[in-house]
Amino acid sequence: MKPSILIVGVGEADKLDLELVSEAIFKEFHGQMVPVLEFKPLPVPSDAYDPTRTQYLAPSLLLPVESLRRRANHNFGLGVTLLDLYVDGLNFIFGEASDRAAILSTHRLRIGLAVNSGRYAKRVSVVAKHEVGHMLGLSHCSDPRCSMRFHNSILEVDLGSGSFCQRCRWRIDEALEAQAGKDRDC
Repeated sequence: MKPSILIVGVGEADKLDLELVSEAIFKEFHGQMVPVLEFKPLPVPSDAYDPTRTQYLAPSLLLPVESLRRRANHNFGLGVTLLDLYVDGLNFIFGEASDRAAILSTHRLRIGLAVNSGRYAKRVSVVAKHEVGHMLGLSHCSDPRCSMRFHNSILEVDLGSGSFCQRCRWRIDEALEAQAGKDRDC
């Protein structure tokens, strides 16, 4: 059985963003992973907002995504939000992942672009694939064109190819094959 990935809004979320993430995952993983959309957004935990930064702590937003993923019996969960995210030690982040759940923020991906532009869709795709890569066990890649490259700015997201390098693609295929094997054994 193919692994499923639940795609759900967290707090403020745009339906178009959820659809862009789903499309990116479907195209990149060639049916190896099944995206499942949930259009009812999850609430933002009350402790996630930091008023001094006017941002949301990303790990706090992973918790409701992980909880829903488990209840709905999906292999992975990816939350999508318009909220501006951070982690300690960084000014902002585009996304954050654990081993089964991730959160992606479109807040900064929208800067200077119409949401219906191809460039915006590419930004969302790059970050979505990056977070899925982390959930599959990949770390950051040194190849500047690889989707697993650490992106510290919008420019770095835009300069990426939108694809995985050969080494990361091989590791993803290996991880998905292992996941499919675990599902067959259950």
